[in-house]
Amino acid sequence: MGFLHFGTALTWEETKKYADHVRYHGITQFLNMWNNSKDRKNKFLWGDEVRGHISQVRVVSPQLTRYHHQIEYSIISLDHNGKNAKVALKQTEILEKLGSLVEAISAGHPDRIPVASFHPEVGRQMVESTPGSPYTGSIASLLSVEQNMRFRRALIRSQLESNEFPITLTNFPRLGVPGAFTEPYFDPSGAVSSHSLFLPQELQNSHARFHALNGNTRIRRGAKVAVNLPLYPDKNVPHPFIDPTIPWDRAVYPEDSDAKNGAALPNHIYLDAMAFGGSCCCLQVTVQGHDVDQARRIYDAMVPLAPIMDIQSTNWQSVRLKPPPPNIDMGWRVEFRTMEVQMTDFENAAFSIFMILLTRAVLAFDLNFYVPISKVDENMQRAQLRDACRSQSFFFRKSVFPPHQTSSTPAVQSDCSDCTNINRKEAKLQNCFSALPRPLNVVYRGSTKDEYEEMSMREIMNGKGNYFPGLLNLINACIDSLEVTEEERQKIGKYLDFIKQRSNGSLQTPATWLRNFIRSHPKYKFDSVVSQEINYDLVVAVDEIVEGIRRVSSLLPEDYNADVDEVIIEH
Repeated sequence: MGFLHFGTALTWEETKKYADHVRYHGITQFLNMWNNSKDRKNKFLWGDEVRGHISQVRVVSPQLTRYHHQIEYSIISLDHNGKNAKVALKQTEILEKLGSLVEAISAGHPDRIPVASFHPEVGRQMVESTPGSPYTGSIASLLSVEQNMRFRRALIRSQLESNEFPITLTNFPRLGVPGAFTEPYFDPSGAVSSHSLFLPQELQNSHARFHALNGNTRIRRGAKVAVNLPLYPDKNVPHPFIDPTIPWDRAVYPEDSDAKNGAALPNHIYLDAMAFGGSCCCLQVTVQGHDVDQARRIYDAMVPLAPIMDIQSTNWQSVRLKPPPPNIDMGWRVEFRTMEVQMTDFENAAFSIFMILLTRAVLAFDLNFYVPISKVDENMQRAQLRDACRSQSFFFRKSVFPPHQTSSTPAVQSDCSDCTNINRKEAKLQNCFSALPRPLNVVYRGSTKDEYEEMSMREIMNGKGNYFPGLLNLINACIDSLEVTEEERQKIGKYLDFIKQRSNGSLQTPATWLRNFIRSHPKYKFDSVVSQEINYDLVVAVDEIVEGIRRVSSLLPEDYNADVDEVIIEH
């Protein structure tokens, strides 16, 4: 989430008056930025961003904001006697405590090294966190990602009550149900900006930006947000299903009748506020290119990958090319935004490392992942279907190497002057890649249909036939050229092996595990209802997995160790 400035937000009617002014000056600012930054060169830096309930990690200092590793956590409050789990709306209190803790830790170091950064998010049940400084391209930095994530989670946990803990799930299962799902409880009838039937005003960050977004969106549309998610058609779900939890006869706001007038569809779950989406969490990775050309190459390679790694759609772009901000030593960055947040830090580290190594392979081998953008859109539609990882195929390019190259050998040798003092084995993990020549002539080669085909997730990751090597094999070939030690190779290998197991179906996705947990619960009635007790047992089980108390061989590798380099935080 961007920096929150203080001020008074304009109403929609006031905003419309300045639309042309904003467009004109926005274009002018972009052209000025382009002239100032088009020749900019920067070293390779990167970070991950994990969006989750009550927690989100993002880089705040100028260094951090460019390449961040960001994780969002939700804070869960447990009522053990009543077997109830709720989201704790204590963002402000936790951030104050974390600020003091981080300051105390940093002050004890002679160089006042940045420890971690914690910031607010759209929901008051969320906390955003980022590493204290961006990662570099060194092997040691790459292998520090998981421990850094564990450290930030431990910092948050150290400031919570004994019945509270941070969790990284895509969303809280009972968000918006009737009754108390927040701690403390607030009545949804007081949602003066969103007019939601389900979510109270107090769930949302109190900053004026978010209330203006809710109110202005509703006024501009002339109606509330209306999202309808297909209900899981379990065997005891009535058909048609009419949601009994909707307060059909509420008459507090003019839009309260929208639901019964057609906004709420049969056989669907009706969501009527932006906060339902804003409370979702994902894993994001941001990399800084050497220059704008390299950033564009990374961007173009990541666009076809967005659906392949997809778990949820977003109102932000799936992949973003981010220009350098003014007056800050920050370069051209690319942000990859579609990955699902994972339950454990090991999983989040694995996906982050996978994406970073893939960008290095793209640059080292001059890989081409282009497919028509219409096929990217079609892949997006397929990716959101249930069990898409195992049941769906996706359009992917067959020949990914340059025309003059047929195997994973470096396409270009680096002559980057910035890397003369870097260990040779690490140079290829930096931005030390020669610029590729631009094509002199554009030659029409006929239909592009022969350039891509449908592949399963297993094939995309592990290869198909003798013409497509697979993303994991490309990464391994890149690593083999780095002259890494055997110990380093094994440590990186455990993350890549995990990705392989997820892609071939031998390990379950979080969605599959969650669905199986609910359907095997003794209190589940096969009616697609996650009851209070089921939800309590579910979030407790997730926390036990994170802490290593519960072993789940269907979800995590057999050698998963939650206690590796255990982090101890003193109060």
